[in-house]
Amino acid sequence: MGKTKKSIGSKIFDICNITLFVLFCITILYPIYEIVVNSFSTETEIVGKGFRLMPYKWYFTNWKIILSSALLWKSFYNSVYVTVLASLYSMFLSATYAYPLSRKDLPDRNFWTFFLVFTMFFSGGLIPYYLLMNSLKLVNTLLVLIIGSINVWNTLIMRNYFMTIPDSLQESAKIDGASEITILRMVVLPLSLPVLATVLLWNLVANWNSWVSCLIYVNDPNKQVVQIVLQNIFRERTFNILSENTQNVYDALRDTDPKQSITNYGLRDATFIFVTLPILASYPFLQKYFVKGIMIGSLKG
Repeated sequence: MGKTKKSIGSKIFDICNITLFVLFCITILYPIYEIVVNSFSTETEIVGKGFRLMPYKWYFTNWKIILSSALLWKSFYNSVYVTVLASLYSMFLSATYAYPLSRKDLPDRNFWTFFLVFTMFFSGGLIPYYLLMNSLKLVNTLLVLIIGSINVWNTLIMRNYFMTIPDSLQESAKIDGASEITILRMVVLPLSLPVLATVLLWNLVANWNSWVSCLIYVNDPNKQVVQIVLQNIFRERTFNILSENTQNVYDALRDTDPKQSITNYGLRDATFIFVTLPILASYPFLQKYFVKGIMIGSLKG
């Protein structure tokens, strides 16, 4: 059978869709590309030249300052530490709460589901939570950023996905003498890789980008996450933040570009790329599960 010939109206519709899609992609990718170009450009070039597909002259001083900043590397380590532990902690609690809710034989299942959903709309508030963390001696520690990373929505997504797994598999395992923990570990979780990868990606992105909690609960500069450093770079003079020896950094910029101003956009954009790279690098390993996990996890309520 030959292919059905498209009408003129269908061709025009396809052209419009492709055009809009290309324009949409450009609006998303262009700001990121511009930031990358700026990170390898001098201040004078950024301010005076405007749009550039490539730097007129590759300028690596911005990246040398970034990679030699002890404060930035320390905050980067804190962010990695908090992001990994908080994501695993959140996934563990979400999975262990979602599995019982997915079982039809759970006593008062509607009540426990309501109890979970209720916390999405009502909470104790910031001040009581701060007082609780302070009484537990967790203020000004990284642990306070980890234990507050629970996400109710992720738990509901896991619950919905677990409900799509046939009951016969779990019943067969129970006949063989498996406990509920064994069923969860050996049957349910291996069959739930799409939703686990999806929730893991959400957790990684949310915890990596989180900075409000650190701003509220952590005052020690040695325990601040990298997003706080990035915020300070956008708000204050970059030299005082990235290096203890401000004059050396200032001289390094002046040696390459005598007209360099004290607010360096290239330095700021290089820091932005540096902070964004870990999330961009983790996405390709999880993307094949991402769409499938969202679709299946939202089918059954």
